[in-house]
Amino acid sequence: MSNPEKSGDVVTISRGALVGIIVGAVFVVGLLVGILLPKLMDNGSQQQPVQSAPIVVTAPAPQAAPSTSAGSPYIDYGDMPTQNMGRWPETSFYLLSQSDLIGLNLMELELMRNEIYARHGYIFKLDRLRRHFANEPWYRGYTTDAKVVAADFNDIEKKNIQIIKDYEDFLNGK
Repeated sequence: MSNPEKSGDVVTISRGALVGIIVGAVFVVGLLVGILLPKLMDNGSQQQPVQSAPIVVTAPAPQAAPSTSAGSPYIDYGDMPTQNMGRWPETSFYLLSQSDLIGLNLMELELMRNEIYARHGYIFKLDRLRRHFANEPWYRGYTTDAKVVAADFNDIEKKNIQIIKDYEDFLNGK
């Protein structure tokens, strides 16, 4: 996770850090509900306590492989907050394997790899990529400097970019 950068009175954090904060908050709320709800439901009555199942909230494991439905290239994230993060949000959270890429064509692989850059605000030089990401509601480009954008990548994103690129090269016969 990268450190927030202070610019004026505004502190910015990466989307990955924001997702981590949200997952942590959900965990804490679930824990508090599990502890406080039974006490609030008691209402001071002298009745025998009713046994209830505990509320369990689990955060996703940072390196756990996401699950796919049979025959579907899309991944089921359950309650993980991934909306507005593109078609392949897992590329920022889970280390991909070659089996995650099987069945994707070269155009999909290029979009998957470049979606990582897009999530970090890269403005693409290639017209087809610039047009594609400009049509995404979550995309907010701010720089054409790939080094500036790459400096904000987490370790998983860096590795996934290389894994995807290696698979693209394999499919291209390189």
